[in-house]
Amino acid sequence: MECQKQCNHKCRKRSSRSQQIQTHKPKLRNFNCVNMKVKRASGLHNGWTDFVDTPDPYVVMHCQQTVEKCYKTEVKYNTRTPEFNETTTFTIIDKDPVMDIKLMEKNEMFPDGIHGQFTGNLESIPRVIEFNKNVDLSLSICSKMKKSDIRVGQELCEEENDFQRKRRPIICKGLAKLLGIPLPTSESDRVPTIAVLGSGGGFRAMMGMSGVYKALVDTGLLDCVTYTVGLSGSCWYLSTLCSHPDWPDVHPSVVDDNLRRCVGKSLWETMTSLKTFCKSVNENKNTNRPWTFTDLFGHWVGETLIPNRINARWSDQKDKVSDGRCPLPLLSCVNAKVDTPVKQFHEWMEISPFEVHMPKYATSLKTEHFHSKFYKGLMTDKIEEPPLHYLMGICGSAYTALHKSFSEMAAKSERLSRSSRGSDGDANTSDETDGTLSSVIECVKSILDRCDMNYFDNRTGRSAKVYNFMHQLTLEEVDEEEGDVNEKDEKEKQEEIMETSSVLHDNVFTNVHEPMTTDNEYMCLIDAGLAFNSPYPIVLRPKRQVDLILSFEFSDRGKDDNQPFEQLLLAKQWADAHKVPFPPINTEHYKGKSVQEVYVFQDEDDLSCPIILHFVLVNNDFRHKFETDGKQTEEDREFADFVIFDDGEYDSINFEFDEKQFLRISKLMEFNVHNNMDIVKDTILKMLERHESSSCLP
Repeated sequence: MECQKQCNHKCRKRSSRSQQIQTHKPKLRNFNCVNMKVKRASGLHNGWTDFVDTPDPYVVMHCQQTVEKCYKTEVKYNTRTPEFNETTTFTIIDKDPVMDIKLMEKNEMFPDGIHGQFTGNLESIPRVIEFNKNVDLSLSICSKMKKSDIRVGQELCEEENDFQRKRRPIICKGLAKLLGIPLPTSESDRVPTIAVLGSGGGFRAMMGMSGVYKALVDTGLLDCVTYTVGLSGSCWYLSTLCSHPDWPDVHPSVVDDNLRRCVGKSLWETMTSLKTFCKSVNENKNTNRPWTFTDLFGHWVGETLIPNRINARWSDQKDKVSDGRCPLPLLSCVNAKVDTPVKQFHEWMEISPFEVHMPKYATSLKTEHFHSKFYKGLMTDKIEEPPLHYLMGICGSAYTALHKSFSEMAAKSERLSRSSRGSDGDANTSDETDGTLSSVIECVKSILDRCDMNYFDNRTGRSAKVYNFMHQLTLEEVDEEEGDVNEKDEKEKQEEIMETSSVLHDNVFTNVHEPMTTDNEYMCLIDAGLAFNSPYPIVLRPKRQVDLILSFEFSDRGKDDNQPFEQLLLAKQWADAHKVPFPPINTEHYKGKSVQEVYVFQDEDDLSCPIILHFVLVNNDFRHKFETDGKQTEEDREFADFVIFDDGEYDSINFEFDEKQFLRISKLMEFNVHNNMDIVKDTILKMLERHESSSCLP
């Protein structure tokens, strides 16, 4: 009876909070399409010149009220009875479509002539068009309805559902092995969903994730994970690992060996390479979209991290995850406005090997079609999927920050160039790079200011321009779910928000319900870390029903001793704005205390709310306990004794690290995961109990 009371209480709490992130829904409709086959023509004659110039006919069809607008057949040379046998489709997008058909004559020395012309309603064109002078044109016409090429709805795609079904038995075995308790595979449909998140932080985040993945594999924890989600630098690691030809059959340490060599390359050596620039420009010519700095930056990231598979596609990786042997990797970015701060307006986007999805509109399209042109949900021009390095450029494009953020970056770079010198006063390569970056930013900004060009107040030319698959769609606001919220529940919720933190961010997420302007032909896609630096919105997608989030935080917090909650609080604020479950984050409890390696956050009263294990980039036990051969040597102590944020050595704008710097961050995070496995296991056991309890909810 007591259990039932508790369950009923939790059920009431659960119903008081919406699970809906979607704010707008596009209005989709079916399109009437007319398939037209141009069969043959007869009776052609060139008049008095016919004896020396046999007709060279072709057909041109034009209809302004269709997506395709125009179609032209091949020229049939030297024939009075041409057999065309060409088929095309006209998709009607407006009322009363007027079709203009011309039977043309190809001339070399003079303008092309006309054998005959017909104008009429596209939907009532005769099968045989009789022109003057006994000339006729035979057509075959068939009308059909065509569905939208984008999918609307919060449901997961069929491929992801199949992945989940195949992944669950593997997770069931993984949990049984990790926890040392029997979990029958017959219960695999009830296993909880665990997600791993990696924050942004440039190469620092990428190196940290390399250590995390080694620990996840070595402890067997990765076999219990359903999703791995990256943002910015963590996206770079996921892309590098998952695109490796031997993944998931290869240990992450093999990928790390290559990464260590990659991050030792000079930023400017690759970035300023004429060869890299030419490759970027030439590749862009095939897409017919504007070239921006992101194209060049993506090439730099690709040639630095995946030089041997520079033409890999993200959709190619679906073959590696479709059998469920490894977690589903998800990349994240946001759609923003070119001249508005990201924290005021942004729309999260996830890119899986299966689909691209925008939670705000619950719209999805196949990843292969990500770069194609769309009109009102209909794909009008299929363009090849962009290469993986272009997505890596989008996901890590922190340089798309507006003027204020760029000024702060320049100032930080200047401080870094002064503070990171060795005791002997000699600057290393990274110092030179950072000093150069500061000078370049200030120089370019001053030149543009003198020319009245607000380049740094506008993302044009810097952010990626991808064809907008929401182009010309009509958006209607979705009614919020009516929750069973009473005054007591609302009061508890407000108290929870007040307890979350004494410092809440103002003017943030104020435009949650503002839709995009679908008139824009392109989307402005940028680094999601400019909104907040951890991809929680991707795993908070309601249909994923994530129970446990292992969040790895690599964000710059200024000093090693500063508390690591800023980005987590932003995620909490975002979740509250979207009315999705998120555990309370009471930072007052940790004031004045040392930074921990991991924090546990949970909502005891809401079974729909995921548990969060918040792992932090901090050097605590590592410097005292790291050892290579069973006993800590003086060399081990020297290796493990380092700071992360105090001296700026691991700054986000540093893109060159030697092997020792790489190994320190990688082994630190690997150690921190191993060092806290008892907390991880205890949390998973508690999660299993919660999962079992939730089954008694009506």
